[in-house]
Amino acid sequence: MARISPQIRQEILDKTDFLSVYQEHVHLQKKGGSYWGLCPFHSEKTPSFSVSVDTGLFYCFGCHKGGSVIQFLMDVDKLTYTEAMEELAHRSGVQIHFEESERAGEAEKERQALFELYDRLSKTFHWFLVNHASGRKGLEVLYKRGLTDVLIEKFSLGYAPANRQWLYSFLKAKGYSDNFLRHSGLFSKNDQYWPLFADRIMFPISDVKGRVIAFGGRAMDQEGPKYINSPETAVFKKQDTLFALSQALDSIKSADEAIVCEGYMDVLSFHAAGMTNAVAPLGTAFTSHQAMALRRRASRVVLCFDSDEAGLHAAERACSIAAGVGLETSVLLPEGGKDASEILEKKGEGELTRMSKNTINAGHFLLTRASQLFDISTMEGKAKAVSFLFPFLDALDSDVQRQGYIREIGKALGVGAHAVEMDYAKAKVSGINRSRNAPSSNS
Repeated sequence: MARISPQIRQEILDKTDFLSVYQEHVHLQKKGGSYWGLCPFHSEKTPSFSVSVDTGLFYCFGCHKGGSVIQFLMDVDKLTYTEAMEELAHRSGVQIHFEESERAGEAEKERQALFELYDRLSKTFHWFLVNHASGRKGLEVLYKRGLTDVLIEKFSLGYAPANRQWLYSFLKAKGYSDNFLRHSGLFSKNDQYWPLFADRIMFPISDVKGRVIAFGGRAMDQEGPKYINSPETAVFKKQDTLFALSQALDSIKSADEAIVCEGYMDVLSFHAAGMTNAVAPLGTAFTSHQAMALRRRASRVVLCFDSDEAGLHAAERACSIAAGVGLETSVLLPEGGKDASEILEKKGEGELTRMSKNTINAGHFLLTRASQLFDISTMEGKAKAVSFLFPFLDALDSDVQRQGYIREIGKALGVGAHAVEMDYAKAKVSGINRSRNAPSSNS
């Protein structure tokens, strides 16, 4: 951990408008000598997160997280101590300096070098896409999908050359060591000269502060996987990261809502159609960490995954995850295409905008899925359908909501609400694996 003098640290804290820092992430209301709001670190309905007017310290009586505004920034934005102090120094107008020996810790040096490397490569890949003949085919793919030059520039989309000798030679010429490149996430673990990305459209992945921390790459041909992502590094953790969050942040906050899509092109399609609050997980299932990152900035989420069976299965899981962190959750089912990108390409922005208004709440979506997956004309099918809905019932932290949904289940399936409640209670007591009756995405 980098260190600064106690005097400078205190000057930064004295000059920081700590309340504005907290309020960027939590809606606070003053009660007595403290401000109160819903905790950004766990799901709750009743405010238990408090900020002291006198000390500026925060504390949650629910999850017991607490500390200074420095610790808050470290926790909420996944910053290091150094980065949190630099952020507060910038806000407060205080000049901050780290002694070389303190600043040069190996872990911190690696992080800063990775930020520099990925920023450099993002600009280089972008140059290849828009200025070099080899990138023209990638540009044509993006144009065909309905993306504009403005959007390509905004997201700094790029192209990785097909020549696999190029990247290693380029980076060595810039002075990067073999040891550093081995841990950079850019080359194969089995061959330090073999780049992971070649002849691919490149999607820079940024952290919440807008720093490039990884890449996604889309293949230009049919060989190998269509999409690949950077492996995890010192600055990149997949479960914490959402593609386009930094670009969508202001829109998410102003709309109090985020759209979660399945992939890069879906996100870009929504942004092209003016819905700039769209983000996506990174080739993996939507995680509770990603859901909580959205919960800190909005109260609602719309899930828009592919209309194939794999996409529907992903939406099922995501409903419970989003509801589990306290997000009001609805589902948008693509109409007239497999996904948002295909709709934009084939039918244009207007159709995508029209489709986006046809959402259904998560509970109704899951009830519809249950009736599609199981033969609810039989008692066995009804029982399986009820059991299929237990994870979503678990995710609801309001007894009123849970009881209301149990009544909906009973009505939709033609069984008594009391019977649904009894089966649910038995399952909780016995610890039955709730997913045992849910068909896999391959079924």
